[in-house]
Parts: sequence; C-alpha cells; structure tokens
Amino acid sequence: MVTSFTSLGFGHHFGAVHRRLELEGLCLSEISGVPEADVPAHTHEVAHFCLVLGGSYLSFLEGGLKTRPPQSVIYYPPGSTHPDRIHPRGGRCFTVGLAPSLFGKLSQLGGIDAAVLMEDGDSVWLASKLYREFISADGSCASLLNGLAAALSGHVARCANRGPGDPPTWLRHVAEMIRQHCRRAPELQELAAEVGVHPVHLSRAFRRHFGVRPSDYMRRCRIEHAMEILQDPAVSLGQAAVLCGYADQSSFTRSFKRVSGLTPAVFRRRTADRAQVQSGQEVQH
Repeated sequence: MVTSFTSLGFGHHFGAVHRRLELEGLCLSEISGVPEADVPAHTHEVAHFCLVLGGSYLSFLEGGLKTRPPQSVIYYPPGSTHPDRIHPRGGRCFTVGLAPSLFGKLSQLGGIDAAVLMEDGDSVWLASKLYREFISADGSCASLLNGLAAALSGHVARCANRGPGDPPTWLRHVAEMIRQHCRRAPELQELAAEVGVHPVHLSRAFRRHFGVRPSDYMRRCRIEHAMEILQDPAVSLGQAAVLCGYADQSSFTRSFKRVSGLTPAVFRRRTADRAQVQSGQEVQH
C-alpha cells in the first residue's frame, strides 16, 4: 500500500500567514498555528529553515514528536516528510524557504539528507538577525537577506558535519542552559557544576567554540528576549527590565544599547513605526 502525503511547494506552510516576503530564491514568512487536526503528515518540496519565535513547536526528530521552545532552529532538506507543526496551544514561527535556484548554489547543504535541530547560539543569532531584517524589510534589502540566508546555510552545514574541533555535548548543554535561563542569569559556577567541569575550563572552552564569554552570550540572549517583549506596547520599559531579569531600568538600557546599538525606547519606536508603515498608516511623532 502506497501512502500519499500532502505536498507543499515553495513558500507554502500550514498556518496563518502574518507577514510574507518573496525574493529571487527566497520566501520569508511569519506564521502562527492552526488546530492540530488540520495538519496532516506532509512533504516540503524545497529546503527551508524554521525559527520558533514564540509559544512552542512540535517536531519529529530524534525518534519522536517533541516540543521545541522559542529560539529553536530547524533545517529541513528538500523532500522532508513529517507531521511537524506549531503546537495547538499556540505559537509563531519564522520560515525561510530556499528555491531550487538558490539551493543549487548552496552546495554545502547538499550533503544533509535529514532534518537537523540546531542548538548552538550562532544558529539562533543568525536566524534571529534574518528575522529582524525581514520585519524591517524594504525594496533594497534583497542582497542583505540573501547574504544572511547564505551565512545561516553555511553555518548549519558545518554544524551538521561536526568534527573533533566542534563543541562537545556538555558545552552545547551549557549554551542551551544559558538560553533557557538567561532571565535569572545563572552564575558560571552553577553552569560548571551542572556539567561537572571547572569554571575556568568552561569559560575558556566556551569562548574558543562560541567566540564570546558565557556572560556575553547570556546578555545577548536576554536582549533577544527583550526585543520580543518590547513589541507589546502595554509593557512599560520598567516592566520589560524586570521581565528580562534586570534590577533596574538603567541597567537594562545600558545592556540593551551595548548589544543592539539602540536604547529600548528607540528600538520600540522604530519597531512601531515599521509596523505602521507596513499597515499603510501614517507615522507621527
């Protein structure tokens, strides 16, 4: 008996589309979930990335359907067949579809024949950067978006073929702990104790493999979380500081500007302006 699956073409996914941008070789979309019963097992004809923005996402990797939290990045090669979906309790995802014309140029992805869950900070940072550029996109952004997509593709390909010099499992676990608990800022000693290594060794290994100190990586994760919170106009800057684990608003502002180059107030205003422009409203100050 032959089982047929729903086939989804370039730029098509199950879910409600909130934003969509199609360029030569790329299709970028922000989508939210639909009821579980409406998502059958399906096949994606083209390669794509998925970044979980909020809520959670169900993916069939590593032998079972598991919940993936925000900031999870998954790469699906062409022809991927799965029941993966946004969790029925709610969630949002950013998808990056690679048309065959572009995929053919990204030869480094050709050797990956199964979906890959990316758990390192660089994958999350690149995918998040691509998303931020997507939501602020204008007519001149095509080269930047294509460049970021190529950088993400190259990084995923390198990580999918990890060699002896790549981060060991315990170090990847540390990075995951930082992402999950960045708001309470676990101490270096706590992280080291969790994986059974000396704090000095952890710090040196982390910087060697990820290019930054654990404290810098934690700060970056907190600010990524803050950027999500600041899109809600009902949350004050002081409340955002508390929700992101900062003792006061001034500390939050200094840290935010150090990472993003903007103060939280300016970031919020620019994000709101972009949303108004995209909806066709006049921006007023």
